Amino acid sequence: MKNVVSFSGGKDSTEMLFGLIDRGIKIDEIVFGDTMLEFPEMYAYIKRVSEHLLSNITILCRDESGG
Repeated sequence: MKNVVSFSGGKDSTEMLFGLIDRGIKIDEIVFGDTMLEFPEMYAYIKRVSEHLLSNITILCRDESGG
């Protein structure tokens, strides 16, 4: 079984993510659902967290084609 963390970049999901890490729980993937409506600072924060963890955060975006 894979441990996938849904990460919004907010305070609660940040605490959850780092709490799991502090408890030694293996995280296989971190996923951010991009609404494409976030402030630029949120994207910068997601990047900083990714760099801090030395782990890529998978960014999911909606299909702009409508399909």
